[in-house]
Amino acid sequence: MSQHSSQAEGEFLAVDYGLKRVGVARINSHAQIAEYLPVIERTNDDQVIGELLEIARSLSSHGIVIGVPRGLDGQDSEQTRITRAFIDTLCEQSGDAFEVYAIDEAGTTEAAKERAGEISAGIDSVAAGIIAEDFITLKDVVQHKIK
Repeated sequence: MSQHSSQAEGEFLAVDYGLKRVGVARINSHAQIAEYLPVIERTNDDQVIGELLEIARSLSSHGIVIGVPRGLDGQDSEQTRITRAFIDTLCEQSGDAFEVYAIDEAGTTEAAKERAGEISAGIDSVAAGIIAEDFITLKDVVQHKIK
């Protein structure tokens, strides 16, 4: 796993992973504005990954960015471990088709709640949009390139 500042180019799919719903957004590194996509209602990880890979292929995405949650004190939580396991499975199932990145999603839910009142997208996809924008625009955000 390598760390680097945001230098990604092209189309990216961003994901706010949850056990019930998975928020999805797309972003282009040049436009730098997230487009909120429909939320995926989660049945199981294989179903979510299948849908994400289908969306990523249809959009000719360069990579997939997953927001990783942490506890209030910055420590790993149960949801952190669950999300990392999801990322591992995504990497296995996607093969070499896409680069996969993990980014700290601290504060995205609160920011999404503020934004969601202004737009019609669901809060989960708004959170994914914030993850996407952070990935592309914040040069001081450290991402972990998984593969």
